[in-house]
Amino acid sequence: MEWTLDGEALLIVPVFTLYDYSFRPARLTRDAAIEAARRFGTSCADEHYLLPGPYSSCEEWSAARIEATRDRLGAIPGGQRIVLVSHFPLRHDLARVPTLPLFSLWCGSEATEPWPVRHRAALVISGHLHRPSARRRDAITFLDVSAGYPRERRWEPLAPVPLAPFVAPLPVTTAR
Repeated sequence: MEWTLDGEALLIVPVFTLYDYSFRPARLTRDAAIEAARRFGTSCADEHYLLPGPYSSCEEWSAARIEATRDRLGAIPGGQRIVLVSHFPLRHDLARVPTLPLFSLWCGSEATEPWPVRHRAALVISGHLHRPSARRRDAITFLDVSAGYPRERRWEPLAPVPLAPFVAPLPVTTAR
């Protein structure tokens, strides 16, 4: 699918990757990071509800999805600008939740970090964190478009994310 923004046709690229525990402090191994998160009382429901079959683990499943997505991104013509749409954040620095230490373990993969720049993304959209935001990195806008959890809104008022400059109007056409 394509989306025209300011006269430029942007290719919308769905990204179907998972997490592989690599969004963690460099000094910690995977197992040490998971144990530290548990000591902080941090966990993710995905650990219990995502069943990786036919893969042996979410890490193996994530690696397969990263490889397939890398191949799809590599097939996009070099001059084509894109909009990456992913459930998980594509950058570690955008996967931090201050109230949940080490929650980033369940938020993506270091393997996706170079994709927005390498593949000329104009916009990157995600929603896993349930914390709406708009941030700029490397001249690229990163949006978390989820509504947030109501229980969190009691202690942290959420300002509206200024989405209008990025998503309105939405003339979407099917690529031919």
